[in-house]
Amino acid sequence: MGLKQVLLAGYNTTIDASAVRYNFLVSGRAEIAFEWPAAQCVPTDGKISRLFIRLSQNVAAGGSFTFTVMKNGVATALACTISAGAATGNNTADIITFTAGDRVSLRSTPSGTPGTPWMAWCTLWESSIAGESICPIHGDFINTASERFTPLQGGGLAGVRFGVQSPIPAGTFKKLRVVMDESPGVAPDAYRITLEVDGVASALTTTITAPDTTGSDLVNEVAVTAGQLVNIKVEALNTPANSPSAAIGIVFVAADNYALVTHGGDVGAIASDSAANYEFVSSPPGWNTTESNRYGVIQKTTLKNFYVVVKTAPGVGKSLTFNLRVNGANVGSPNPVQVTISGTNTTGSDTTNSYVVPTDGLTCGLMCTPSGTPLVDLTVWSFGILLKAKGWVQII
Repeated sequence: MGLKQVLLAGYNTTIDASAVRYNFLVSGRAEIAFEWPAAQCVPTDGKISRLFIRLSQNVAAGGSFTFTVMKNGVATALACTISAGAATGNNTADIITFTAGDRVSLRSTPSGTPGTPWMAWCTLWESSIAGESICPIHGDFINTASERFTPLQGGGLAGVRFGVQSPIPAGTFKKLRVVMDESPGVAPDAYRITLEVDGVASALTTTITAPDTTGSDLVNEVAVTAGQLVNIKVEALNTPANSPSAAIGIVFVAADNYALVTHGGDVGAIASDSAANYEFVSSPPGWNTTESNRYGVIQKTTLKNFYVVVKTAPGVGKSLTFNLRVNGANVGSPNPVQVTISGTNTTGSDTTNSYVVPTDGLTCGLMCTPSGTPLVDLTVWSFGILLKAKGWVQII
């Protein structure tokens, strides 16, 4: 049995009530009309199952939404329909096999007049190779930009690293794969995709030169230590004629059987320096002062080991406290899963406390509580996963 990994996602822009739309399977974005801009790459062999969906409000009378996991642009059997009067749905029966290099996305299909809720979702990944967890990524390449940066899960390209970097547990990255919807243009037009560690290019990299549309690095492996910041860098070489959509994927193998499950970061500061702020565990769209606006959804699992980095220290006599929230409450044992960053510090972690999620479909999220009106700036965080006996899963 390979490693099992919960893949979390959510975004609080409304679902289109009249047209088919697509989204990332992991992390989330505003919905889009085409599948390729939502595609992420599966970098190794495995299976995806256990789809859970949570809407922000009940589907309106006379309507429904059907949500479907897509494989290489084709609908799979892993789907669920949420009908009028309901706000949740799941499919725990169907299991879809993926091969390294396949692309994956999530499709929403409205029927009737279902209303316009926003949604959160999660699935379960099981690798065919022991110890391997996956980081599915999407990038819309920009031919006029010399370099851009994207997180290890989710997508989107930023002009600066912090906000898309993530603190990582100790382990090894390998198996970088990239699939694009069109070539860079005409040779020597090219794009180079590289794993960065603490802002420095690593040996794990691939260059795709026209007329090719795929690339990979299946040779190099990059070891990281706990707390290092990682991201993907995309470079346009020789001023490419085209700006393709790219599905990217990379494998992570943890040093101690813990593996990355989800991480997040915000390109904007927390919403308030004097009141509680809330965010999806899986990152975008940014901190909000209303918790229900940032509810994600989680499956049965054990949550543990929480890492946080802020770009700017809170300041002397000031602090930021980050809590894991499940069903609207701080949770953990023997104490809440919590990280406090104070004074001149910019990093923190909780590797002691944990929480067993007892039921599928509960809400989950993060809370940031400021004290002393601290400086507010960008924040990044991460969780991971541990395979237990008989397939039990832990998020760290």
